Parts: sequence; structure tokens; C-alpha cells
Amino acid sequence: MSRSDPDFSGRSVLWLDQGWQPAYIGFCPSKKAWRREMKRLGVTGQDYPDAPGNTSTYESKGKFCIIVSLNEKAASAEGATDLQVAGLLCHEAVHVWQFVKKNMGVFGDVDWETEAYSVQAIFQNIYRAHLDVQKHRAKGT
Repeated sequence: MSRSDPDFSGRSVLWLDQGWQPAYIGFCPSKKAWRREMKRLGVTGQDYPDAPGNTSTYESKGKFCIIVSLNEKAASAEGATDLQVAGLLCHEAVHVWQFVKKNMGVFGDVDWETEAYSVQAIFQNIYRAHLDVQKHRAKGT
């Protein structure tokens, strides 16, 4: 799922460093990126999420994929503040962790430090992808 040359324009899903986690995790910064990725993954009948933030899971070619979407309005000047966007992405990082645990067959508690470090790593990767897209958009390229 990963791409060697990331596209920060917002036209593509950015596949993140998954670390030890048994899932491919992507950040979707736009409706256009969503449509392209659904087509690429062969997923049909999935509309772009209307919510400010969303976490979706898919199975593609035997791989477990998690895509975090950030509605373009939520990330724009007319939308939320930087702090609100960070909070929203942190919220979605928790959902990613919940899906990762479920995919691993872990339905009970995990020790607190493992959980805290996992959510932190997921959030940092998602937030870095968001910042990279925002930086690219600010340059106008």
C-alpha cells in the first residue's frame, strides 16, 4: 500500500509508516483522494464521509487497510482551528488503534503504556501527514 514518493497535494491518500502494527494506515485529505483510493482498492458503494473526521476499514488483496479522512472544510480557514483539527485527528487515532486491536484479535484491555504509545505513534503519523498536506497547499503547488 505504501508509496515511495508521497503526493502531498491532497489528491492522493498518504500511506503512513505502520511500525509494528498489522495494518496499512492511510490519511485521506480530500474527496478527490477518497474517490481515487476507493477505485484503486476496488471498493464500491462507499461515499465520501460527511463527518469532519472519519476512520474506515477495508480489506484489499488480503491486506487490512484503515483510512482516516479529514473533511476539507474541517481543515480549512473556514473550518476548525489548528487545535480542533489536532483534537479531531487524535480522536481518529484512537479509532485506528481500536481497529488494529480488533484485527489482532485483542478484545480485552492492553497494558496502558502499550496503548498510550500506540495511540501516540498513530496520531503523530496522521498529524504529520496532515501538516505536510497543509504546507504543500500553502505553497500553492
